[in-house]
Formats: sequence, structure tokens, C-alpha cells
Amino acid sequence: MFQKILIFRNLIDNIPKNIGLYMIGVLLLVANHFSIDYVKITSGLIVFLVSYSSIYIMNDLFDIDEDMITEDKVSRKPIAQGIVTKNEACLIFVILLAIGITLSFLLNSIFFVVICALVFINILYSVPPMRLKHSLFGLPLVLIMQILKILLPWTISLDLNHFPTLFVLSFSIIYLIIFVGYKQNRTIGASIKEEPGLVVISILVLISSISLHSSPVLQVSIMCYLFAGIIYFRDVHLTDAKIIRQSPIYVFLGVILLVYLIVYV
Repeated sequence: MFQKILIFRNLIDNIPKNIGLYMIGVLLLVANHFSIDYVKITSGLIVFLVSYSSIYIMNDLFDIDEDMITEDKVSRKPIAQGIVTKNEACLIFVILLAIGITLSFLLNSIFFVVICALVFINILYSVPPMRLKHSLFGLPLVLIMQILKILLPWTISLDLNHFPTLFVLSFSIIYLIIFVGYKQNRTIGASIKEEPGLVVISILVLISSISLHSSPVLQVSIMCYLFAGIIYFRDVHLTDAKIIRQSPIYVFLGVILLVYLIVYV
């Protein structure tokens, strides 16, 4: 049965994205010259991926009726296809969540609290009757989730006072715009064009962050890298094959570029 974990579209598609968000937090730590225990940082990434992968299974379980009437979603979701039964999905969800939560507690208490917060927010976002996915509160919850993902490595370093909140907020606003476009079946480029106000807010927040925090070159580089990806993928949807094939390469190249900037700039 555990081989069926590998066919969960969410576990495959979202892992590169979550690695990217976590690594942004790591790179910001390095850029601010904090000492890093790379064994703990790597352990934190693994624990995060295990814990958060359970969330995508939970979402698919609660969205099964909606997914079954949408041809594109059925093709990507094994529960809706019937490849994975509800009982199997529930068991995989419980196992992944239990392992992730237990290991996060062993890592440290603050990391554990953030992981629990991510799980709780997702419950608010996805689980009836608390579901806020389609309400005005849904988008702020998505924004908070992305900020917490980038915060996770900082909970391992235990130096939260220097966390670049404004920069992470600016980055997360762009993510939110693309997420809204995905939900409305827009291409990535169209998503950006439809929300000029939020784009301006993101840029203004970024400017404020650059003026208040160290490592402005790194912050600008991360945002330029993000917009370069938006331009490259502008004509595709997040679920298109091009994204699925090339997003791991995009994340990998971005990490190499930013490590280079940290070391040599």
C-alpha cells in the first residue's frame, strides 16, 4: 500500500514548491550571517515535508466530490480516480502526520508549534464545517501559511528577532496572486495582470524591507528570480505538464544562484 504514496499528485507536485519556500528561509539565515547547524536544518526540511504531505492528502479527501466532477483534477488525483481508496488515504494521512508531528516535537518546541499551526490553519481552510476556503478569510490564511513555511528554518536557529518579516510578506503576496489565479484557472501571466494593486503593494513592501534589513542584494535577487520564473511560465497554468517537468529544475537553479550570491556578493 505504501507504494501508492508515490502516486499522490500532491506529494510529487508540491514537494519542489515547499523545498523552495523552506530554502528561502535558509538562505535568508545564511545571508544574515547566523550560525547554522546544517544537520538540524536538513532534518527540519525532511520533517516539514513529511508533516505537510499529509495535509495534501487531507485536502484531497475533503475535496473528492468536487474533484470528481472536474476532468483536469480527476486526472491528477488518485483518490478521485479510485486508484487509492478513502481508507488507504486516511491511513497514509494519519501515518505521515503522526510521524511528522512526533519528529517536529523532538526537533524543538518552536518548530513543533509552527508545524502544528500549519496543520491547524489547513484544517480551518479545508475541513467542513470550519472550511474557510471559499470565504474572505481564505486568502489571508494562504498568505499566513507561506510566511510560516519560510519561518520554519528560523525556528531551528532560534533567532526570530531578526526574521525579515517585510521581505517574506512581499514574497508571499506574489505567491498569493499566483495561487488565486490557479484557483480561477488563469495562466501565471494572467494572474499577475489581474492583480496590479497587490503587485504594487508587494513592491512597496519589498522597498520598505530593503531599507530596513541587511542583505538588500539577496532580497532583490530572490524577487528577480521569482519574476523571471513568472515571465518564463507566463503562458501556462500551474497544473500544466511544463510546470510539473521543469519546476524542480527551476528551484534547483534558483538555489545555486542564491548560494552563489551569498558566498561571493
